Formats: sequence, C-alpha cells, structure tokens
Amino acid sequence: MDVEVRLFATLREGRFGKKSLELPEGIPVREVLDRLAIQSNEVSIVLINGKEGDIDRSLASGDVLSLFPAVGGG
Repeated sequence: MDVEVRLFATLREGRFGKKSLELPEGIPVREVLDRLAIQSNEVSIVLINGKEGDIDRSLASGDVLSLFPAVGGG
C-alpha cells in the first residue's frame, strides 16, 4: 500500500520532507518510525490525514502520515 509520509523540522535532517512509501497493509505508525530510524521519543505530534493520531494506530492505503518533533523555545 502507498502512504505519504511528511517529516517536519529536525525530523527531516538526513531524511526527506515528503515521500511516498510502499508499506505493508495495516502497518502501525511505530513500525514506520523504526523503518525511518526515528525514535518514538523524538516525535511529539502524529497526524494521520490531518487528524491527531498515535504511534500505535494502523495505517491504510492512501493515508498521509505527518510527524512533528517537540518544539523548543523560551
């Protein structure tokens, strides 16, 4: 199945901004993170098709997965 993965801010470093990935049907977000060498504690916000999700949710063909790191600041 095809899933569009969008990485933001520091998660893009050494990776990509937006990419279509061929993944097994029903793969959980957690396994996508593993494939991309992203630690779950690096991800603060998970959006699936623009709505709040979590790393244990399974993905379906055509989903758009957006991953955001924690934002620092003062």
